[in-house]
Amino acid sequence: MAAGTYYVDFRGTEGTVTIRSLHHVAVLAKPITHKDGTVEAPKLVFACVRGTCSLSQIWPGNSRSGLVFNTPKRDPREESSLTEIRLRPAAAE
Repeated sequence: MAAGTYYVDFRGTEGTVTIRSLHHVAVLAKPITHKDGTVEAPKLVFACVRGTCSLSQIWPGNSRSGLVFNTPKRDPREESSLTEIRLRPAAAE
């Protein structure tokens, strides 16, 4: 999805997360597992290779675990990075 403003809903059924744009375009993401740890601020974590980024983790914030998602396999010789996007509550919340 292109850069912009999105709404992230962690309350999906069966652990599904909904990411929706201001134009109501939505993506559903199903985690493959949980990751233990504590993160105060909610955030999305993307794994990036060759300028393409894939959702890797979601941390709802104030919790003891995050959600982990499948990402494409990469050649271990390729340079990769993680990019974190901090989330902030919507005005209505």
